[in-house]
Amino acid sequence: MLFLMQLLVGLIQQWMVPSIQNSMKPFREMDFSRMVERLLKLAVPNHLIWLIFFYWFFHSSMNFVAELLQFGDREFYRDWWNSESVTYFWANWNIPVHKWCLRHFYKPMLKTGTNKLLAQTAVFLLSAFFHE
Repeated sequence: MLFLMQLLVGLIQQWMVPSIQNSMKPFREMDFSRMVERLLKLAVPNHLIWLIFFYWFFHSSMNFVAELLQFGDREFYRDWWNSESVTYFWANWNIPVHKWCLRHFYKPMLKTGTNKLLAQTAVFLLSAFFHE
């Protein structure tokens, strides 16, 4: 966990911060072609850092805390990388949030007679609100 955290800090400091600092001049001058080029240059480190953070948080850190607390259910994510549909992805990339939304928001809405599509949209918007 410590190694991954240091790797994240190093990648951000050595790869992303210089790219962002180099992006300031095109943004001040409103040079759109260079602005797009600078933003696209950040796509690779952004994805790499996101994947390392995912592994660090969901796999390493949550399993460490679960071990300390002797928590038996350690299914924090399933095989979201094999998703063939958006529904499968959303249901499998963050199991604790998915189960909470189902139990406390989606199923109660269905029991009150809410349309399934409306309930799904409401759960999606609620999740988006809290993630942002």
